[in-house]
Amino acid sequence: MMIPRYDVIIASLWAFLLFTGEFVSYTFYCMYILWVSRLLFNFSSNVTDMNSKCAIIAKTVGVPDNLKESFIFKYHSRILGEQCKQLTSKVSGAVSVKVQGDANVEVIYIADGSDDIFIEGIIGSVEVAAENISVTVSNANINSVLVSGSSKLVVDPASTVESVNVLAANSEVFVEGNVNRVTVTAENTAVTGNGIVKKVEANEGANGSKIETPNTELTVSEGVLGVTAGGKTAVEGGSTVINNDTGTGIIDAEASTPGPSTPYIPPVTNDPQLVEAINTFITNYSYKDLQKKLLELNNTTFNSLEELNQREIIELFCMYSPVGGYTHISEITDVLKTAISRYFRFLSDMNNATGKTDIISAFNRVTNEVWENEFTEVQIHMLLNDKPAETGYTSLTDIIDVVDDKYWLVMQVNEIINGSYENMGYRLYYLIKALIRFDNSYFNELDECDQRIIASIFIYYNPIVIDQDNGFQMMRAIGDEPGFIDFKGVTVALEDAITKYHNFFDSLSNATETDEVIAAFADLFNNDEEQMAQLTELLAQVILDERPDDGYKTVSDLEIAFEKHYFISLANTEQDAYLLYTTLSDFYRYFPDYYPQLTGLEEYCERAENIQYEIVLIFIASRGEEGNFNRVTDIDTAVGGAMAKYVELLEKVNSDSITDATGMKVALDEIGPFLGITGYNYERTAQAVLDIRGENEGSSFDSFDDILAHIVREISIDKYPKENYAVNQNLDLTGLVVRLYNYRYSSSDDGNIVTWTDVPLSEFVNYGIITNIDTGHLLEDLGDICIVITHEDSGETTQLYIKVSEREVTGIRVKKNPRLEYVEGQQLDLSSMVVTLTYNDGSAKDVTFNDFAINGVATRPVHGTHLTKADSMIRVYSKWTVGYVYVYDLDVIALSVESMEIKASPDQTEYFKGQVMDLAGLVVTLEYNDGTVEDIALADFEANGITTSLASGAVLNTTDKVVTITHVDSNKSIDLPITVKEIVVDSIILKKNPKLTYIEGQQLDLSSMVVTLTYSDGSTKDVKFEDFVVNGITTSMENGTELTISDHDKKTITVTCNEKTAVTRELEVT
Repeated sequence: MMIPRYDVIIASLWAFLLFTGEFVSYTFYCMYILWVSRLLFNFSSNVTDMNSKCAIIAKTVGVPDNLKESFIFKYHSRILGEQCKQLTSKVSGAVSVKVQGDANVEVIYIADGSDDIFIEGIIGSVEVAAENISVTVSNANINSVLVSGSSKLVVDPASTVESVNVLAANSEVFVEGNVNRVTVTAENTAVTGNGIVKKVEANEGANGSKIETPNTELTVSEGVLGVTAGGKTAVEGGSTVINNDTGTGIIDAEASTPGPSTPYIPPVTNDPQLVEAINTFITNYSYKDLQKKLLELNNTTFNSLEELNQREIIELFCMYSPVGGYTHISEITDVLKTAISRYFRFLSDMNNATGKTDIISAFNRVTNEVWENEFTEVQIHMLLNDKPAETGYTSLTDIIDVVDDKYWLVMQVNEIINGSYENMGYRLYYLIKALIRFDNSYFNELDECDQRIIASIFIYYNPIVIDQDNGFQMMRAIGDEPGFIDFKGVTVALEDAITKYHNFFDSLSNATETDEVIAAFADLFNNDEEQMAQLTELLAQVILDERPDDGYKTVSDLEIAFEKHYFISLANTEQDAYLLYTTLSDFYRYFPDYYPQLTGLEEYCERAENIQYEIVLIFIASRGEEGNFNRVTDIDTAVGGAMAKYVELLEKVNSDSITDATGMKVALDEIGPFLGITGYNYERTAQAVLDIRGENEGSSFDSFDDILAHIVREISIDKYPKENYAVNQNLDLTGLVVRLYNYRYSSSDDGNIVTWTDVPLSEFVNYGIITNIDTGHLLEDLGDICIVITHEDSGETTQLYIKVSEREVTGIRVKKNPRLEYVEGQQLDLSSMVVTLTYNDGSAKDVTFNDFAINGVATRPVHGTHLTKADSMIRVYSKWTVGYVYVYDLDVIALSVESMEIKASPDQTEYFKGQVMDLAGLVVTLEYNDGTVEDIALADFEANGITTSLASGAVLNTTDKVVTITHVDSNKSIDLPITVKEIVVDSIILKKNPKLTYIEGQQLDLSSMVVTLTYSDGSTKDVKFEDFVVNGITTSMENGTELTISDHDKKTITVTCNEKTAVTRELEVT
């Protein structure tokens, strides 16, 4: 029989489902409570305080219908700081970006997208960089918009934009609201709509733009072409026009020309330093500094206000301040007066509001914005009904407290009781945190356990979702927001829960019958079937019996009753002796004052721990499968009876009348069932116990501990013998070792000391261990065979499984490796390989390569395979068994050139300078690392990776002495000697004589002379006299020499080149 989980009822008073584990003792219960408390404390420390930072919420919105996402940026107005100084949001698709409250979002950057973008709220600047999208500013106040992508900007009627700058061509600015200034520097820009655009500047690059908004002043820069105003009126560069009030034309230039105006002269003395300081503090959000400066203006109303009101007026002052800042003190004083006036008008409007229209109008007036769709119906309801009862709204903070803090607090309560947290513990934790903020002093002063029961009642009696099965009804609701609709509603519900809490304890205090106790719980649980199923007559009776003299007041008053109920339930049914032992000990140890008459438990606790454990064994045996205890005194009596039985049984084994094993066996047979031991044969144990008693001092046992240490409670195999056999082999159990386990009590080992004895096969007979199949048995049957090993005294068994199969290979190993070193491309040689096969009958056989096939041995790769560098191992296996053996040392190296020789030189190796190399006829021989050689002709050099330092066709010089032939991959090379000679003149002959006949006094004329030079390479060249010098030719008589008969007649002229000469015929001079 299982113990009823009454602890769930206990937990329900604290957590209504939080605690579902069973308390094993009051000690564990206390530890559990401390653990839960620490868990909840740690968890709460991680909860974000939403009033201390900017909250960013992303959720799908329903209006417009095509919106996919909405980003709502909300910042509590009473929080001052820089947390929300800048937000850069990349968005794509159709989205809505909403900035609420006093959020300060400086930049929204739209990088890409395909659908519409909607922007709402107060924003510093927006950049539209995406192409071909529509960006709509709705209910927005924006300082500047930059259009850098060709898109459309829409300004709705409720929006104000200080400036728009268009940089992308073909963009459109559609205005229904208010835009102070538009600057256009991109062609084909359109500014249209029926809203207010005060001024447009069409600067360089704005060609082809059109400006059609009403009453807009358009200025076109010099050189800008094709710009049109209202009615498609062309506007020349360097001129200014004003559209008419419909935007369908322009106002007559003469009529529209403004006359001279009188400049504004402020009525008060200006203070430039004060103005500059105020402008700076507005820009930097320095509210404290700004407050000090505004006080210097000596506005009586402002200076007399509380600091909270001053700060809130400053917020309005900043809101109303001009974008460009102030220029004069008078402007500041006027805006401050306006802020003060609107501030008190707003508080008055909110205090006197009777409906939604009044509230929306009040917000519209104070902010110059449209608030029509900014509040939920519940927020409107709360603004009307949750204002401070005594004073009404006296500050903006009062209003924000309702529309923001209290609203979200009510919504949080609705969400929690609607089951937003599946874990009941989390639901209660967050609900308590929320309910504490409703400032119910009684609830807030309770300890956490009582707060949890009140929070549980709150949930049970305030359901939101309709649940017909449990009869829940929908609470009041406004629109689509079911649940509580105001702060007061939650306050009243909390007070109702506290009342039910008091009624519950009053009912328990006044109950005289168990039926009345059960009825009190039924009312508390709202008749929840699951909870009521845990409540029994026994628990109700214990609650009546344990009621304090002054009745039940809190959950702590019920702790003793629930703990004693658990104790009684455990004593009735628990079969685990160790758990019951700890419960009996702990109960008396922690509750001695409640039952001074618990003599049985008192005596039990004075016993040694091992004896307590043995008494519990007798207690369980005496109780049977299920006890019938109704009170702790019943258990005390049963414990006393168990101790008396313990003494009686101990006297039996110590009796002097027992002198042999037979007598001891009779005693042990009687004692065994009381110690939880049944069906035990004490033949051998009796003698062992008798021997121990004889060894004990005084010849007696103080407890059953030594007896238990010799009773075998479990058997297992410690070491296994051979388990696989071939058919017709004999069973061999050699090596089998069995472990016998004995249990006795230990307080430090969860109730048991486990000792054991390892018994080898040779000692089986001495310990009474037998097998159903003896060693040596002939195994004739195939398959799995179970060998049952039995300890005869205890009857405990264990099994050994062996497998009998046909004789087969069970293993393979390499006894001798084959050749393992190869060059890539060589064939695998396994001829020297030897493997050893082992069989399931224990035999083994060596197999040489030649016998591989007939013995079912195979390899991968196979013998004779041409190897590659990828081959790194040989896998060897038997075709008749599963498993492989690997030879990992296979080493295949790449084929490479070891040496190179010139087998045949080229046909020509001697050259003259300037001739070209000709390697025809060259042949080299390559010798490889595998011992092979190969002749490579010149035509195959490239294919075989051979290069020459001088290629065929190279022009030779005398410095060229060798041609280096290289095999690139191996870096082997050899030199081929060559000879390159200079070309010189070998002979000179006179091909044409010069003029030889002269009259004395004439000059020698060699101009017609021509010689023929023959060179060492066999070539010839005719050289005219005019080229003699260039070719190194000289004459014995200079050209132009004045001739005389005495000196020159009958003389010859010698022509010389490279020491070779030729002689002319004789001169004739007359």
